[in-house]
Amino acid sequence: MIISLIGNNGSGKTTLSKKILEYFLKNKVSVIFIGEFDYFLLKYIKKLLGNKKLERSKNLIKDENKITLTKRILPYIIWFDLILEHLYFKIFCRNKIVIKDRYAYDFLMTWKELKVSSKIIECLYKIFPKPDLLFYVYTKPEIAFSRRDAQKEKEKNYDLNFYKYKTKIYLDFCRMKNILLIDNNGTIDKAYSEIIYCIELREKILKTKTIAISGLDGSGKTTTIDNFSELLNKLNIKHKVAHFYYNYIPLKILSFLKRKKSQDEKEKYQNSISNEIESVQKGKSKIWALCVIIDSYIQYILVRLFSFNKLIIFDRFFYDYLISFDFLKVKYNKKLLLKIFPKVDRSFLQIADYEILHKRKPEHTIEFFEQCYEKYNNLAEKQNMIILDSTDNDEDKILKILLDKI
Repeated sequence: MIISLIGNNGSGKTTLSKKILEYFLKNKVSVIFIGEFDYFLLKYIKKLLGNKKLERSKNLIKDENKITLTKRILPYIIWFDLILEHLYFKIFCRNKIVIKDRYAYDFLMTWKELKVSSKIIECLYKIFPKPDLLFYVYTKPEIAFSRRDAQKEKEKNYDLNFYKYKTKIYLDFCRMKNILLIDNNGTIDKAYSEIIYCIELREKILKTKTIAISGLDGSGKTTTIDNFSELLNKLNIKHKVAHFYYNYIPLKILSFLKRKKSQDEKEKYQNSISNEIESVQKGKSKIWALCVIIDSYIQYILVRLFSFNKLIIFDRFFYDYLISFDFLKVKYNKKLLLKIFPKVDRSFLQIADYEILHKRKPEHTIEFFEQCYEKYNNLAEKQNMIILDSTDNDEDKILKILLDKI
């Protein structure tokens, strides 16, 4: 696993990366530490040049007024060196932890500073593969500047505006690439704790293969799944969100072939409630229920086959059909279905007060929410489902509960 930190000079990358190194060494994990300018193949060229020639070369490169051939080709040479290093670690160091206190993305800022950046160079560095875990160590420009200013080796001609400019570039880039932001404006120990939490959280989630979140419309399932998916992207965890409930294969095909004219909201709600009342009065047959289960099983198998190497998150699951069958007065063998339903590693039920749900989703009757709310709670108790109550908890608290219970 490759763990890397990026950020402004004076952000605390080196200090934090060394603390992470100590963490793994204490846990007796095989680890490789790569310092800021510890290149892969270029380090051997540096040795051949010797200290005097190397120092002269550095001064020429840092001189913004002189754009030499060396400066123009240097971004390509370093990119090639970095990609070779990345491939080497991915192929030959799979069972080791690699810690880098600087990453390829930091060079995007370097080449702009040296006035040798171009669209090709930016493209090469932006498409560079992400490490397994990447942290942007964020500090306010004023703090980073004061830290750097206090050091012996001051950066020539770099004022506060320069740090503000770089911070803006970093923040924009992190939003684009879904990079974890670590706030290091406070104590270094707090930032370190956040990094260790993310490392341990990623390891815990990777052991989980399937998660299902059941619940009524309006309970906040989609929001929770969206927030969870965003975090998984930042943790660089491959995943698939499967929208499961009454998402029949034939209906998918029909909806694609037959495009209905869009209805206004009032008409849509009235039609939905009318259909719901009619379905309850007439009831549904066992054949219909059997077709629903068979169709769902086919979709389940397809998702598992095509996402075998990913964490699968089911937006609703087989359990939701039991609630629906009860509401629609379908006669079925509940014990049998519970036995044949596939199991998931973690099963959650997201709930909220049924009156709140009705306000959020007026296309359903209040009776629907009242009856189903009680049935969901009974099912959760029998199946040991983990409750996510969004009545009084905000999005962040719900996500934290989910993460704690994985």
